[in-house]
Amino acid sequence: MLINTISGLVKSDDCGEPKNVGQHPDRLDPFKRSASVKAAITNVASTLGKMSAPTRKMGTVRGRRDVRNTIYVPAPPGRDLTNENPFPSSPPLLSQTSRPSAVATLASEASIAATSDTQSIRSANSLSSLAHQKHPEMTGPGLHSSIIETVTASFEDGVVKSAKISGEIAFSYHGDSDAPESESIRINNFPNLEVIGPNRIFVHNVSPEQPDQFILNLSHLNKTATAFTYRVHDIAGSDAPSLAEHAPLLLRPAWKPQGDKLGLLLQYSLNPAAKVSGPVTLHNVVFVVTYEGARASGAQTKPSGTHLKEKQLVYWRLPELTLTSEVHKIVCRIVGAENGEPKPGHVEARWEYTPAEGAALGSGISVSRLEESKGKGKDVAAAEDDPFADEELNSPALPADQRWVDVPLVRKVVSGRYEAK
Repeated sequence: MLINTISGLVKSDDCGEPKNVGQHPDRLDPFKRSASVKAAITNVASTLGKMSAPTRKMGTVRGRRDVRNTIYVPAPPGRDLTNENPFPSSPPLLSQTSRPSAVATLASEASIAATSDTQSIRSANSLSSLAHQKHPEMTGPGLHSSIIETVTASFEDGVVKSAKISGEIAFSYHGDSDAPESESIRINNFPNLEVIGPNRIFVHNVSPEQPDQFILNLSHLNKTATAFTYRVHDIAGSDAPSLAEHAPLLLRPAWKPQGDKLGLLLQYSLNPAAKVSGPVTLHNVVFVVTYEGARASGAQTKPSGTHLKEKQLVYWRLPELTLTSEVHKIVCRIVGAENGEPKPGHVEARWEYTPAEGAALGSGISVSRLEESKGKGKDVAAAEDDPFADEELNSPALPADQRWVDVPLVRKVVSGRYEAK
């Protein structure tokens, strides 16, 4: 385009003068030639100045990537867990007026983030905010299950005032090339559940008449995947045991304000209302004590604890704790800064418990799978004729060549919001 413009300017006139037809170009007036050339150059420069810069198309540069920042915005608060809404939506952000968990506050402490001692403490944030722990990777052949139950409890004067249990069931399956595409399962003690939500991606109901039976699509279970979330019935006040029996750790704090000093005696032991009778060993135990009002200049603790002044809390970490009827004590005295008077807050605990096989702690939920019997001979006949056999195993709904078999299970019980005032 630029070449055509220059050519047009020069050809239009050799700049404005008519040509002398018949004359040799070298015989033209040299001054006129010089002036015409200068005028042509001036016109070209003026034309170039008026032209806008060409728009450059952004192409792909080899070896580079287009990087964009992504901001995750949690979904708005959803409805409670129901059969129509199997999995709850992402938990809402805490409002400024809501009181955050003391363990969650501790988890945000940057000054302790780099130490191995507090890596498990930081994980307490997920426990107290009801976010589930990661299920273990189960690599054994066949179908395996994992159940993690979260116990939320509130204590007043050493007595359980409220307790709730929620849980998750996860599965993994490792089979041969000729393995079946699906597996029929049954959730044992199904009446104990208040509500259950299956993962509809690979879990399907058998029929409305059999709400405790489901079909698993095994193609999704090469790795451990969560299949159910549930909540256990709170049957407190009835003749049946209440959920307080599933809270193993009893907390009894006693505050003693003394002007600019605030004393605390925290007693803890095995909950006498718990269903377990023998010693219970908890792991990754953390006690967190909060105070309010005035800032503190320091804290005296026994056993030794860690005081975070800016967070107004003191915490103790115990990798392992064996609970018996014997009462253990934690003593703490908080000194107010500049004669300020700290006020009592509350006590929270975080713990994990792996029950032994057959242990009573927990909801008792487990899973069975439907197995085709290899023969219909004397063994099956003997089972049918055995007057002492479990009626549940001889359910009339099952053909004679089928039976329910327990699925191998890994169980863990952890604390949710576990606090005392």
